[in-house]
Amino acid sequence: MSTNQSTAPREGHIRLVLFQTFPGTNVAEAMITTTEPELYLDIPIEVLNVVSPVPRKYLRFIAFAVLGYECTILHDNVNIGNVGSVEDRAIYYAHSNTIETMDYMVDHEVNSRRSSIRTKIESRNEFAANLQKRDGGSIFAPIAHPAACHIIPFARGNDWLDIIVKGRPCEDGEDLSDLESIDDIRNGFLSTSDMLSSLYLCELAVIKTPNRILETTDLRHTPRPFLDEPDLNISFPNNARYTLHYLVPQSRLLSFVTSCPPNIDAKFKNLEQQPAAMLLHYHYGNAALRMWGNKPNFPKHTFRRPQVPA
Repeated sequence: MSTNQSTAPREGHIRLVLFQTFPGTNVAEAMITTTEPELYLDIPIEVLNVVSPVPRKYLRFIAFAVLGYECTILHDNVNIGNVGSVEDRAIYYAHSNTIETMDYMVDHEVNSRRSSIRTKIESRNEFAANLQKRDGGSIFAPIAHPAACHIIPFARGNDWLDIIVKGRPCEDGEDLSDLESIDDIRNGFLSTSDMLSSLYLCELAVIKTPNRILETTDLRHTPRPFLDEPDLNISFPNNARYTLHYLVPQSRLLSFVTSCPPNIDAKFKNLEQQPAAMLLHYHYGNAALRMWGNKPNFPKHTFRRPQVPA
């Protein structure tokens, strides 16, 4: 396999190539329309190792989160499997024998900007109140006044959510056929205001395990550091984890890493209708694309996009 060698990954990073040429695009045409006909992620090894003790398997999840289908990871045309470390400045390739499409891929514009949309206070209050009933408070850190976070931003509206739900395969055992409102609690959770900002900036994301790639034991775990955490009748989900990950090195997040360290798990008051795994992982893939991607010129008509509410 070949790749654009004009710039190799920086020291302390690996490259994960998702597409060498966009599906349906002629290679010569691609070279004319964009200087980089590839789509790849340059991922800090520090982040890989902080998140998972099996970084090779975690690369498979990242590819799945961006592309929407399962891949193996190749290096020098060999499947690297799930066990072992990654090599500094190495170039890896996501590969599928059966699927090569952009139909399920995340749309990088979802979190690109926040709309100026104005909404009724009653609508936002109802969303927050419904989350409070399920979450019992901020799911990652006990605070007095939690913020209501949308996974798919509220500014994108119901039509954009509908395209995502209908165009992306659901996670195992998850039925989202009745998820029609951007204010559905499966599209949100309570957190801190700092985390709300970093969520929309794609500096952090939440992963649910087990999923189609990872088991609960494939992610590192940090005990919740809240010695005075109040008893709000909240608990961890049975046989599942909702884990907080930072997609940037911790040194850039010192303002609140001390209160919400990486790899802590969420607690909920009501264990029904938890955040939708498909939406969490869609955001995860979008965050990976925005934080680590090479930002190529995508072919025309790659993404279906509705009008953003005015």
